[in-house]
Amino acid sequence: MGKLAVDSTRPPGTKSRHTDLAHTIQCQMHAFLEELPTEFFPASVVSVSPSLSSSCSQSRKFSSQSAARFFLDIFSGASMPVSTAVQDLAGDRVEPVDLIHGLDLLDDNTFESLLRLASSGRIGAALAAPYCCKHSRATLRPNGPAPVRTPEFLDGLPSNTTQQQLAVQESSTIHDRSRILLSAVDRHAGLVILENPSTSMTWDDPLMYEWVHAVAPYAAQACACQFDKDWAKAWMFVSNRPAISHLARSCPHPAGTHEPIVGVRLPDGTFKSRITAEYPALLAQALASIIRPFLTSGHQVLQVDDWQSLA
Repeated sequence: MGKLAVDSTRPPGTKSRHTDLAHTIQCQMHAFLEELPTEFFPASVVSVSPSLSSSCSQSRKFSSQSAARFFLDIFSGASMPVSTAVQDLAGDRVEPVDLIHGLDLLDDNTFESLLRLASSGRIGAALAAPYCCKHSRATLRPNGPAPVRTPEFLDGLPSNTTQQQLAVQESSTIHDRSRILLSAVDRHAGLVILENPSTSMTWDDPLMYEWVHAVAPYAAQACACQFDKDWAKAWMFVSNRPAISHLARSCPHPAGTHEPIVGVRLPDGTFKSRITAEYPALLAQALASIIRPFLTSGHQVLQVDDWQSLA
């Protein structure tokens, strides 16, 4: 199995990802699409057009049908709290997609398998929470990890080493591929949700901005204190359905009330923000309640490699 080739020889800070990495991904996708029947995957899902109306998702109404519809949890986390909450509500789901569970989105074969599944119409709802460590503004603060990008240099700092630039390109690919998979689900009337911290630099990326406008124009910020966690943290969710607004919770407390997270190290030297990456149980349950109406029930957990065996 191979991973997406990234250009580690390109000088950092030159040539935008819009014409470099994104072009590479789209070329690979067009080659992949030629192998699929046209009814499987509309080619327009490969790239998000900024001219696409943000109301397009509303015109593809979800309807109950006999075909099984599963939940796809992309970057589920080790304890996969949302998948577990969906299962508690008797919703059908796919095995969790995360490197820790053996599915690496940077692996081309894994990505193609997921894209086929996302394009099959079998996914009723998908949530993607791509890791944000290389997009985190914590890297811009004192005592934080060394930054590899800034809002001014989203495609990599001019001072990056080859290894640092590779990390930038891999993290960008993770976010790009997450959007491609969600777009495929959206094209088949499924619910799509993408999450990153509200302070993540991913929201500054023009590619993300265009995708949100075209596919996921509904947004909700969920503050941790409203989900039983005393953290100075908020998650930002965007979706193609207005139901995401049920997650919106603002913090009513004065500044400095909650435990600081950004830039704070634990005694072992790791950053405290890592332990807050997993959704609290109340947030996972709230997400599951939004997701569940888009799913069927009664099926075994679907393995990515086995979905074509469904009747």
